[in-house]
Amino acid sequence: MGFLNRLLSSPHEQRKPKVKFDLQKCKVLLKGGENRIRLQKSKLSNSVKLQQREIALLLEGGKDELARIRAEQMVRDELLIESYEIVEVLCETLLTRYNLLGFSFHPTKENPYPPLPAEIAEAVCSIAFASCRMDATELQTVTEMLASRFGPELIDSACAGKPLQNGYGMHNNLVNPRLYSKLLYSVPDGNVVLQKLQDIADMFQLEWKAPAEFEELKNHSVLDSVSSSAPLSQGSFQRTRYLPDATSLNEEGELAEDALSTNEKEQSGGGGDSWSDDLTARLEALKKNYR
Repeated sequence: MGFLNRLLSSPHEQRKPKVKFDLQKCKVLLKGGENRIRLQKSKLSNSVKLQQREIALLLEGGKDELARIRAEQMVRDELLIESYEIVEVLCETLLTRYNLLGFSFHPTKENPYPPLPAEIAEAVCSIAFASCRMDATELQTVTEMLASRFGPELIDSACAGKPLQNGYGMHNNLVNPRLYSKLLYSVPDGNVVLQKLQDIADMFQLEWKAPAEFEELKNHSVLDSVSSSAPLSQGSFQRTRYLPDATSLNEEGELAEDALSTNEKEQSGGGGDSWSDDLTARLEALKKNYR
């Protein structure tokens, strides 16, 4: 986290990486970071199971509001578990193609850093982004090495989750959009939390129904989030839409105007007319309530 704090505190100051690039050491650190991420994922998965039991006890005892707050945290933990799975795949990608990190390059005064190969661009930028938001010392050291290899400007942009402005011929955010959305902290969607509570109640065979005040959470929902439990290793790229994707952000980092309709079309398989009609009806109903 110290690396990210330095990055955000001095955006215009040219930073010099503290760790020199070493191909063999980078390979060892990537393997160690992958093992650490796998261990943290296992611990967090066990923690989620304990949270389910605690939430079930709260629902059984009538402490619905406290159960809802616990469910929000559990949703965040589940997103983090999915993030760990993505980072595992990215680390394995760099380990498989690590020779691309050390290709021959003769630096000059005009071009002191080599270009980032397209085959590992997403893996490099995504690992840099994740290293600032995960407790993985090995990946933080790898990020410093990558900054020394490909230049602080590129790695700093990836850590901040910002598109590259110039110098590399790339103007898009190269961070994996699934990883980007899951590691940005935000309060989970109300519909997702209510569905999680209902799933836990059904799992433990509790006769529970959401209180009337919980129904108000649905009115604050912007997107109908769809949970995807398919592991990344099976090639499933369905997105869990709790948060906006990186592709939904404009250059200023704001949510694009057409992001909602675009995201919903992806979830529904391209059919956005029914969703648009439903949203129009909900807006009209809200206007009538405030007249």
